[in-house]
Amino acid sequence: MAEDTKVLRTQRIEIIDDQGNTTMILDGGTAGNRDAAPGLLSHGPDGSESAVTLTMIEDDKLGISLNHSAGGWIVVSFYEEGKAVITLQDPDGKKTHFSA
Repeated sequence: MAEDTKVLRTQRIEIIDDQGNTTMILDGGTAGNRDAAPGLLSHGPDGSESAVTLTMIEDDKLGISLNHSAGGWIVVSFYEEGKAVITLQDPDGKKTHFSA
């Protein structure tokens, strides 16, 4: 069987800056592990403490999260049936939810 030379197969790719700091991760995830879902992560100047993430949170839910190094974050979740939920958390841990 001939090998397909147009396909690169790997589970995880990390992009680094000129200082060796990880700035972006493309991860294939781990099957059956909700905490290791496939995703694309972009790290800010504070590393993983400030990041933008696009991931499959669960089988039927796509999520986008924005994390700030001071501790606050925003998660936008999209469900298969079209429902959207926005969750905000301030640096003190107080959460607010909006749904449509």
